[in-house]
Amino acid sequence: MTVVSGSLKVLLPGETEWQWFEAGSVFNVPDHSEFHLQVGEPSSYLCCYLKENGRIAAIFFQGFAV
Repeated sequence: MTVVSGSLKVLLPGETEWQWFEAGSVFNVPDHSEFHLQVGEPSSYLCCYLKENGRIAAIFFQGFAV
C-alpha cells in the first residue's frame, strides 16, 4: 500500500501497536489477511495486488474524507 495523500494510522496483521504512515510512505499487507485504518484527515492510498511472479494483478485506489 502507498499512502498518496494525508496520513493513515494502521494496525497491521499480527501487530498490537498502531503505526502512522504519511503521504509517500509504503506498508505491506500479506495475502489473505486484513488490516485496520484510522483516518483523521482527508487521505488516500493506492493498493497493488501482486501475483506470485511479482506482476501487478490489480490496482485499487481508495480515498477517505473526514
